[in-house]
Amino acid sequence: MKATPRKLLRAIPWFKGLSNEALTYLSRHIRVQRFPAGTVLFVQGEIPDFCYIALEGSIELFVTDEESSTESLVEISNAPNAYTMAAVLLGAPYIVSGRTITVTTTLLLDASAFRKSIRKNPKLAINLLGLISWQFRNMVRQVVSLKSKSTSERLGCYLLMLAQTSPGKIKLPLDRKRLASQLGMTKMSLLRAFRTLSAHGVQIRGEYIAIANSEQLRAYSKPDRLTNNSERRLKLAD
Repeated sequence: MKATPRKLLRAIPWFKGLSNEALTYLSRHIRVQRFPAGTVLFVQGEIPDFCYIALEGSIELFVTDEESSTESLVEISNAPNAYTMAAVLLGAPYIVSGRTITVTTTLLLDASAFRKSIRKNPKLAINLLGLISWQFRNMVRQVVSLKSKSTSERLGCYLLMLAQTSPGKIKLPLDRKRLASQLGMTKMSLLRAFRTLSAHGVQIRGEYIAIANSEQLRAYSKPDRLTNNSERRLKLAD
């Protein structure tokens, strides 16, 4: 039996602690949809009709130059996550477009009903404040990484992060073009960074990466252990 929208909402951290009345109201204004890879969900400049909440899959956020139609990748995010939250809350145009990278299961929550529910439910407002704060911290961490680390150090930190969930041989989840954009570099810079890391315990075999000496790579890349280890346990301070 497929889970109902109400049960799906209960499983999402940002909707925990809500009253049955609030969950019932939201479930009346939500639908579950499974999108194939390559589906454009929302387009920059449009006013949001829905809040998109990915339950599984990956979504890329990008901007398009009006004159050249060239796309620039802003971020790649894996579920679970909520997208365009700020635009939905403000009723403002999207500043990025969103497209699925993989098959993605998404909750589409009516934007107007969502805002109405937030006004009536302080608990929901606090939960969403926590979500937006977490997303803001991630954005700041990306900026700090771009400003303070070389291309090879950023790549090293990224590989160490992947190794936490997939020790041993790592399959890159992105193609080289997307990976370069995600890390804020060109494809040529990415290739040079891989060559640099080969002297620090990284072995490359096509789309697979092996870290022969993680301590050596960690010493070179200097990941921020304090914030990285605590990030997933964040909640609003009392």
